[in-house]
Amino acid sequence: MEKSSKKSRRRTLRRNRAVVGPVIPPPAVSPAQALPTVRKGRSIDGYSRVLWLYEELKAGAVWNTTTLMAEMGVSESTVRRALANLRVLFKQTVLFDVEANTFYLPDRSKPLPHASSTRGELLMLCLAREALAPYAGTSFDRTLQDLIARQAASLDKRLEGSLADLTANISFRTLGGKARCDPTIFDAVAAAQAARCEILFDYRPQNRKKYFRVRVRPRYLVQQDTSWYLLAHSCKTGKGRAYALSRMAALERTAERFERETGPTLLDALKHSIGIFGGEPERVRIRLRGAAARIVDEQLLHDSQELRECEKDEIELVMHVAVNEELERWILGWAELAEVLEPAKLVEAVADRAEKQAAQYRRPRPEAAVEMVSAV
Repeated sequence: MEKSSKKSRRRTLRRNRAVVGPVIPPPAVSPAQALPTVRKGRSIDGYSRVLWLYEELKAGAVWNTTTLMAEMGVSESTVRRALANLRVLFKQTVLFDVEANTFYLPDRSKPLPHASSTRGELLMLCLAREALAPYAGTSFDRTLQDLIARQAASLDKRLEGSLADLTANISFRTLGGKARCDPTIFDAVAAAQAARCEILFDYRPQNRKKYFRVRVRPRYLVQQDTSWYLLAHSCKTGKGRAYALSRMAALERTAERFERETGPTLLDALKHSIGIFGGEPERVRIRLRGAAARIVDEQLLHDSQELRECEKDEIELVMHVAVNEELERWILGWAELAEVLEPAKLVEAVADRAEKQAAQYRRPRPEAAVEMVSAV
């Protein structure tokens, strides 16, 4: 058995010498480098697996077929296929050192070939850059920036000009501007959510002037328009609601843990809403005219919406959504171009708000003060 093993090692050495000459000893590996950098059994696609293997061997980490199988949770044939792709598709020379029992790269300075990118992929890279705006200042910001920078660096040099042109010629604007959000609050909430720990914080709702202390179980972080919200269950009442991160203060993480949601989740409750606040769905009919009719005809406000043509330059919007303040504000934003037909309670609520708004402009206003400038 021992003789057979020695013969196998000699055959491996001869095969390696036939490819690139004598076997080059792998570089010394520190214990820190030898530690795996991926979770055992993680599911990744073949391309990502080869890239990860390249980065590991380039860093000098010690890997053989057995340890790679255990680390990636794959079969021996998958490991061999990844090594073959690294050699053939990525033009890398991969050798195996019998004494060190590890694969290694004899030339670790050899870069990977540039991947061919289409103009559509360049546009997606631009979109990814703009999508980072809500994460500015958070712990996710640096990681995402590094990923995008790495992707941009891998582009063919001939396409760098195209990327610059796309960045210069495309602008992303959001109505309402950027919401204020303390990055430390965001990071603390995200960490507590991941650890499933209850949190305490001072909160000021939009219709109150003073803060009050709340204790919740953080479930989901949700971005709505330009603002971040936390969907959480109150530890006191057990009810779920949305909390704006911009209105949180003095946040503390507790040691109390909680279990994952079972059955319908807080995210499911938002399926019937046009925004971040939920509610029971009701049949809503709104008549739109003029510019409002044309603009709404080009948009999808909710998955349940139906558009029916009425008289000239008018349409009827029918949806099954939650009737709440967000819906009222959306309707009032169209002023005289939108008319609620049903339900009755929404008609009354919008009419009441419209009357109060109109009354503000009917009040007598003081004449503008005229500044007299005496002639010199």
